[in-house]
Amino acid sequence: AYDMVNIFYHNYTEKTAFTGPLKSKSVHDAVTLHPIKQPQYMYRLHNYIQSLRVRDLLQQRVGLYRELVYMASLINKSVDRVLPSRSASCDSCVIEAPLLGVELSLNQYQPKMSEEVLTWDFISKSLYSDKNLNPRRRPEKALYVGIEDAVREVMDLINVNADQKGREIDFKELLYGYYRMNPIHGSDYIFDLLLTYKKFRGHKMTVPVRKHVYLHQAFTAIEVRETFEMEDISNVIPYTEVEMEVITEELTATGLRQPLEAGFLRLGQTAQGTALQPPTSVDKRGVYDISDKLINFILPLSGRHATFLRFIENFESICLKSKEKVTLTVVLFPNERENSFNETISVITRLQEKYVYTRITVLPVNETFARALALEYGAAHVTEPDDLLFFIDVDMIFNAEALLRIRLNTVRGKRVYFPIVFSQYDPRIVYNTLESPEHFRISQDTGYWRQFGFGITSLYKTDLRRVGGFDTSIKGWGKEDVDLFDKFVAIAENVTILRAADPGLVHVFHMVECDPNLTETQLEMCKNTRASTYGSQAHLAQIFCRDRERYLAFLKGKKKSGKR
Repeated sequence: AYDMVNIFYHNYTEKTAFTGPLKSKSVHDAVTLHPIKQPQYMYRLHNYIQSLRVRDLLQQRVGLYRELVYMASLINKSVDRVLPSRSASCDSCVIEAPLLGVELSLNQYQPKMSEEVLTWDFISKSLYSDKNLNPRRRPEKALYVGIEDAVREVMDLINVNADQKGREIDFKELLYGYYRMNPIHGSDYIFDLLLTYKKFRGHKMTVPVRKHVYLHQAFTAIEVRETFEMEDISNVIPYTEVEMEVITEELTATGLRQPLEAGFLRLGQTAQGTALQPPTSVDKRGVYDISDKLINFILPLSGRHATFLRFIENFESICLKSKEKVTLTVVLFPNERENSFNETISVITRLQEKYVYTRITVLPVNETFARALALEYGAAHVTEPDDLLFFIDVDMIFNAEALLRIRLNTVRGKRVYFPIVFSQYDPRIVYNTLESPEHFRISQDTGYWRQFGFGITSLYKTDLRRVGGFDTSIKGWGKEDVDLFDKFVAIAENVTILRAADPGLVHVFHMVECDPNLTETQLEMCKNTRASTYGSQAHLAQIFCRDRERYLAFLKGKKKSGKR
């Protein structure tokens, strides 16, 4: 009777039954589930149960690949010689088996140099890692979900045939653990678990126990799904045999055929030759032209005329000369320390006369500069509610690939794009020159990914209005971008936030000046940003060690004076 409660499971919350997360022990253990009041929740539950079935089949396939590779090694033959003659049914097996059939181990990847060693992250109440600018932080939601899934799988394995054994083991908590991502084979975990051992046959007892667990969560084969604006591409007329032969010849000539057939490139390797380009026209197959998306650049500006000229040079080179579908709105504020208001308007006027086919606008605002207010003015100036807005700063430079990613990664009503930009270190420290010789040189010595910056944003105007826009009460530098990001997290339930490093967006170094009149939170954010812009930790350590005594004396003097 006790087991029947779990097997024929009834959720007594009635109206909210099975409307929340379905990853739970009650759903996984039950044979029947009741009540489900709405058809859409029935479809949702059916989809989830089917996904569990797919997961089990994928696990079986990985197990079979491992057996196949192991048996081939026993008879000292390669996998392709063990399999029958190549056909459509086993063609992929020859490609996938060497990768998916690797023996289950935490040492599947063998580094050849110290730089290739995969480091572990330590998990307790916080996440500790050596690769992140913030070495101690809260674990990301994706990692939480992965750990929960891994622990659930472990407990299911431990409790197999629990009734016959007369005991059951329950999960209490994760005491600590280690995690690393192997980009070729999958995720590795080491868990120290606190469990409860319950013996209900013979001498009954309940005792706490600890168990050390080693887990490997394997990747499956690569699967491709074609979408546009997050919708599946359907009703596409297939290529003829003659067209496929031409495409195959082009892929072979450019060196892309082999890596595409293999389904992956080796770690750190790039395909040689011409990269695959997005479609540039709408043809008979219904291929969409992504370059038709109009990008409305919105640039807040106060002073910084020399920097503005560099931005305009970059904008003209990438957008205007190539006739990209873009507009530019400059929201111009006066600056007390730099009288360049009229010069800036003159530059924009010359651009308007030279490129009449592109809408270039300046919005003069006779108020104290506030970035939130400037972006709101710029967004309001874009009249079409379904237009794509791109908020950018004057310190940024970009390339054509960045425009492509902005168009691809921003989907109206479904996805907003908060790219992680590359921020340059002080070129006087990196190169011993006043300016970087190559802005798009990306390495750990030339700059860093601005993981905590959310100011560069791509979204649709309708989505901006859905969350209430910017908080215009925020004055001066910073905080308005974090506030907007938090609004999307809290309010826009059906809108996905895409955060990804974009090598085509570079923040050119400039000395950060922190206004002492800022609020305490804004001033602290500004000082932290300034401290992170000088150089990499390794480079700064080298400089310190070269003249250790002089720097120590300087720090002692600062400590005595009480200055930061």
